[in-house]
Amino acid sequence: MFESNGSAGKATEYFYAGTQLIARRDFGSGVDPDADKDGLPNHIEFQLGLNPANPADAQADLDGDGLSNVAEYQAGTELNVADTDGDGISDGFEVRFGLNPLRNDASLDGDGDGLSNLREFQLGTDPTKADTDGDGVPDGLDTQPRFNPAVIAIINTILLN
Repeated sequence: MFESNGSAGKATEYFYAGTQLIARRDFGSGVDPDADKDGLPNHIEFQLGLNPANPADAQADLDGDGLSNVAEYQAGTELNVADTDGDGISDGFEVRFGLNPLRNDASLDGDGDGLSNLREFQLGTDPTKADTDGDGVPDGLDTQPRFNPAVIAIINTILLN
């Protein structure tokens, strides 16, 4: 995160571990901590082999976890590690479904369907919905939790008529 003081031309960069401030770096007048204005500080781009003059690299996904580099930086996750907290669930999945990519929450079952967050990730089901496919059977009891026979019947009716 950056904070600029336009009148003095100074910038400050804050480093967080989750929501806790762990360090602060002040830049003097005329120093731009993000030359390409892509949301990634120059020193982070240098560390990861990105180009601090190329704003497009902020939208790339260095570790293939489904989050852009700038989204990873904003979330406080590792840009080059697909599973920052090491719980077996990708950072992208955790952010998409409101889980915590900085804390091992693999064994939790927030939607009460009988499947852990890790199992939901492995199956491709939604850890925030007890019945991902909406067929009336909780994911933990459903032999095909991403398949709703009623939807297939509707599609077949449309295609066959």
